[in-house]
Amino acid sequence: MPTVRHMTDRFGPTLGERIGTYPVAGQAGAVLQALRRILVGFLGTLLVLLVFRRPEGALTSGAILATVLLVVYGLRLAWGRLAARLGIRRCHLFTGGLVVTGLLGGVREVVAWPQVTVVNQSATVSLWLTFHRIELVRGWTAPPVTLLALGRAPALASDLRRVVTGE
Repeated sequence: MPTVRHMTDRFGPTLGERIGTYPVAGQAGAVLQALRRILVGFLGTLLVLLVFRRPEGALTSGAILATVLLVVYGLRLAWGRLAARLGIRRCHLFTGGLVVTGLLGGVREVVAWPQVTVVNQSATVSLWLTFHRIELVRGWTAPPVTLLALGRAPALASDLRRVVTGE
């Protein structure tokens, strides 16, 4: 599996100094984010109803719901740490370009800044979906590279904007 040091050693001479390594997601990641938020909202609503209505066996039902909520968050944290450790779905940002790894940790795209002609960025911030979509258009030479950074204000979006604009 490629590590950050491996990426820096392999692409550093051509892409310059490494700025950072950031998580990116695919469409499945955005859908899973929405499903996780819907599940947490539903289970939270059920917990509140259990507290106010107090049916028979409310304590047992509440304990089961709380356990499921903790398992959902635990799985999310575990997947995030495992993906970071194995280099799965990462964007390695350099001063001269970026390297994107795929689901198995291998290099999916390498983009040098001179190739990029247009950078399109859009954001969706709602209760169920929160992400930034960044598209790097490379003119006529290759298809565009699309990055999906989950979260309200991901560091990738601000650092990429700073590198591309030269701030």
